[in-house]
Amino acid sequence: RQAITVGLSPTPTFDFIESQWGKRYLMRTPMDLQGEPSRDVGLSFAGPLGGTSLNYRLKVGTGAGFGGESANVSKVMLALNRPIGERWTVEFYTDYEGLTSSDDEFTLQGFVGYQAEDWRIGAQYSNQERGDEPDLELASAYAVRELTPRMDLIGRVDRIIEPSPRGDNISYIPFDPTAPATLWLAGVELRHGKHFRWTPNVIYIRYGENDAGEVPKSDLHLRLTSFIDFE
Repeated sequence: RQAITVGLSPTPTFDFIESQWGKRYLMRTPMDLQGEPSRDVGLSFAGPLGGTSLNYRLKVGTGAGFGGESANVSKVMLALNRPIGERWTVEFYTDYEGLTSSDDEFTLQGFVGYQAEDWRIGAQYSNQERGDEPDLELASAYAVRELTPRMDLIGRVDRIIEPSPRGDNISYIPFDPTAPATLWLAGVELRHGKHFRWTPNVIYIRYGENDAGEVPKSDLHLRLTSFIDFE
C-alpha cells in the first residue's frame, strides 16, 4: 500500500488541506495564496505507517516548483495525517528548504478538520521562518454548508499574524506587506448541472497597525466567480 512518485507532483504542504477546503477555484488555501508552491520536482513517498491509522507523505524536491530548474536547492517535506473516528482528521506538516546559508526556510503547520454529510469545517496554523526575510505566520478557519444539492454557503477567515512579506505580489488578492491583516470571505455557490457553478462572493481585508504607527486602508472585493469542470 505504499506509493512512489518521480517527477513533477503536488507538494504535501497543503494538498490535503485543499481537498478538505474544496473551493480552490474561489480562493487558494492560505499558504498557497501567500506564495508557497503547489508543485515540485522530486521523489515522493506516501502510505500508511505499519498497521496503524497514521498516514505519511514524504517528498524530497528541488524547490523548483513551476518556475524552472535549480540544482543548488533542496527541499524536504513531511506530512503525518491521522483520522480520528469517522469524521475528524488531524495533520502535522513540516519542511526544510536549503536556499543559502542565510535564507534557509523552515515550516511548521498543523490542521484539524471535521466532515459531516452536508457540512465541513477546518482550521490551520502555519509558521514559516524565512532566514533574512520576514517570517510568515498565519491562522485560518473555514466552514462550508450544503443547503440544497445545488447550493452551498461558504465562509472563511485568514489571519496574517505577521505582515505578509510577499503580499503585494499576489496578483488577484494583494495584501499590504507592511501590516498584519485579517481576511474575511463569504459566498453562495450555485450549481447548474454537473459541470458549472457560479458564486457571488465578497472579500474584506482589514489591516492592523504597521511599524510606522499607521493603519493601511481596508480592501473590499465584490466578485462573481464562475467555474466550469469538464470531468
